[in-house]
Amino acid sequence: MRSLTFLLIVLLASPLSAAPPQSRMTVTPSSGAAITGPQSGPFTPASFTYALGSTGKRLSYRITGLPSWLTASSLSGTTPATVMFSVNGNASVLGGPLAYSGTMTVTNTTNGLGNATRAVTLTVSDGAISSAATL
Repeated sequence: MRSLTFLLIVLLASPLSAAPPQSRMTVTPSSGAAITGPQSGPFTPASFTYALGSTGKRLSYRITGLPSWLTASSLSGTTPATVMFSVNGNASVLGGPLAYSGTMTVTNTTNGLGNATRAVTLTVSDGAISSAATL
């Protein structure tokens, strides 16, 4: 009877193991990107980056929703990764003055935790060059 009582006490006193937290994707910076320039360019900044990370194990990602005037160095892969976004030739044919915007999505295809969206805006001026003369 004593051994049965001891076994019961040990089982009740043992902590139940909880499942470890799942890894979450991180995307930095947390802000979007604002690009400006005259009609046909050049545009500033010409490129920018986002760092994709994880709070634990490596995760797979996919990037969607890029506007036609933006190109990514990678649309899918695994963390950690640095993805460069560049203004492409499609921007040079956009008319101005006008702002073009889009929302790109970075999806954690491993477990869906930490999905992120980032707004991107391209503001095209009319291309007029102003000058001032001093006499």
